[in-house]
Amino acid sequence: MPLVALRTNAQVADPDRTALLLECSRTIARSTGKPEAYVMTILDPPAAMTMAGTAGPACFVDVRGVGPFTPSQTASISEALCKLLSNRLGVPSSRIYLNFTGFDGSMWGFDGSTFG
Repeated sequence: MPLVALRTNAQVADPDRTALLLECSRTIARSTGKPEAYVMTILDPPAAMTMAGTAGPACFVDVRGVGPFTPSQTASISEALCKLLSNRLGVPSSRIYLNFTGFDGSMWGFDGSTFG
């Protein structure tokens, strides 16, 4: 049920895309305590984006899940994903925004039903 959708203007070589997504998947599962079997990760093609008035390397990460995120979870996820993306993509953590959204289980569908 956790989803990590990553948008970046950094170039990610094809062989590295899956490895990056799998690292994001493990990170979010570990940080939320949710089974990785329910995690989805998405990496959009390189996006046109600016941050702080420049077009330098940047990332936007949309993190969604069923139920609310606690402040300690969002801090942990932010730290872990910023470190991962900085190391793998060369994007400074000061150029990474993360957005966290928790949904009621009835608002998240899966396998012909919902989690609510």
